[in-house]
Amino acid sequence: MEPHKNQLNFRKQQFVETVGQDYTFQNQEGKTITLKLASVEDSQYTHPKYERFTLFLTPPEGEPAVEDNSYEFENETLGKFPLFISGLPAFDSPENYEYEAVFNCRIAK
Repeated sequence: MEPHKNQLNFRKQQFVETVGQDYTFQNQEGKTITLKLASVEDSQYTHPKYERFTLFLTPPEGEPAVEDNSYEFENETLGKFPLFISGLPAFDSPENYEYEAVFNCRIAK
């Protein structure tokens, strides 16, 4: 399988510029799911050779949860790319949930 052109080139700033935008993918049943990028947060663990950050994505109210998995996401700014997301209770309400995607990108040799 050929790697996606963006797969090895992600940087935090690319995602910061898309906060508030929609990210879409298809679940295992083929239904299109839309998540909104709510925030991009730095990791508490830093390293001079790596950029570490987490995306937090929120579903529309009432949207059933999807499995923690890799999906082919699409965003109007960043295009198509694979992304692993995992669900967790929303910070503001345990009845709600959000998704996170964690990045650990090498930036220096």
